[in-house]
Amino acid sequence: MRAGITLAAGLLLQVCPSTAAADPERVHFDSPDGVWLSGSYHAGRLHRSPCVLLLHDLGEEQASRSFDPLAKDLHAEGYAVLAFDFRGHGASRSVEPEEFWSPMFVNRLLVKGNPRDEEIAFRDFDPRYYSVLVNDIAAAKAWLDGKNDDRECNSSSLIVMGVGEGAALGAIWANSEWHRHRVRPALAPGLPPRVSSRPEGSNILCAVWLGISPKLGSRTLDWPALVDVPGRRGKVPMAFLHSSRDRLTKDLSRKCADRITAGQKTSY
Repeated sequence: MRAGITLAAGLLLQVCPSTAAADPERVHFDSPDGVWLSGSYHAGRLHRSPCVLLLHDLGEEQASRSFDPLAKDLHAEGYAVLAFDFRGHGASRSVEPEEFWSPMFVNRLLVKGNPRDEEIAFRDFDPRYYSVLVNDIAAAKAWLDGKNDDRECNSSSLIVMGVGEGAALGAIWANSEWHRHRVRPALAPGLPPRVSSRPEGSNILCAVWLGISPKLGSRTLDWPALVDVPGRRGKVPMAFLHSSRDRLTKDLSRKCADRITAGQKTSY
């Protein structure tokens, strides 16, 4: 898989002008349901610097740190880069008990623990819970939007790179962004708010999926359907990388590419 990551990095390194690399900043941000998420961040050198969001495979320890060499190379080429640990992984284990274990969330049903616990671990997740981790990606994007407002990057030019089940979560999130529209204030008192005709998914510049997993926890995914709206209708460029020995992933990647290109000539 490291060879795939290196190849994916090579694709991205051709896009941005080079700048000096720097050590990452350790950052923290909250999920909507009270998880304290942790990651490493390389600020862009320019306010127009595209952002790269790195999504690790599930079950990894200190996952965001495993992306450090890739993140440093991408930052040296002009990207702002955020790698973070999904909840229950690495440094993203702390929760606000009253919020996380609240009856309004599914957490208390699918995560082993009790309402006083201040930490969670991936090993305690029911496989049916994995899809909830899409909320962590949404929190990461919202955090990058704040950095956009601080003129540290351009979160409207977002590149998503995911590995394994992290790629599956990224694809689910990307698909949902193409069905989400920003609500703008009314032009005048008494008038209804305005809904933007431009979906939030149009902020995704491209996606790189490495060793895509056909399942997310206990759920079998319809990958071609997931990438249809972003890839075919939204025309978001996507790269599917896999081991030459992984026939299952190769076949699934082919089906995704065929759905996106709808008969156009492709190579695998």
